[in-house]
Amino acid sequence: MKVEAMESGNVIVWRPISRGISSIVANMVLVLIMISAGTLLVAWTEMSIDDVQDDIGSWLTVRSEAVQESLNVEMVYFREDIEGKYILLYIRNYGVIDLNLSAVYVNGALEWAGSESTSIQISEKDVISKAVD
Repeated sequence: MKVEAMESGNVIVWRPISRGISSIVANMVLVLIMISAGTLLVAWTEMSIDDVQDDIGSWLTVRSEAVQESLNVEMVYFREDIEGKYILLYIRNYGVIDLNLSAVYVNGALEWAGSESTSIQISEKDVISKAVD
């Protein structure tokens, strides 16, 4: 340990030098703070990138299915007989994937809504006749 001599009036005072150790400890604390901040930044960035990748993946899946769909309503007939009112639809599917018809709207009003068990599979060209309430 080094000792420093200081004159205070006529008396010489010997005291230890401690300035070097405190600056080293302060620098080590700052380095540890910076390392922990960098680690937190890297972890946060990885989580954000994973979330964005998941969102983009689901969006691309939906868009790729939408590109494969192509529906054309060729003719629509409204008919009424003794049994009730009917809508007769001629639908052609030009797309790659099969379509499920789950609802029919006429002039913005819901005329027929099917559930999962009553939805209609449309492959190439189908004629659909549904009763209207």
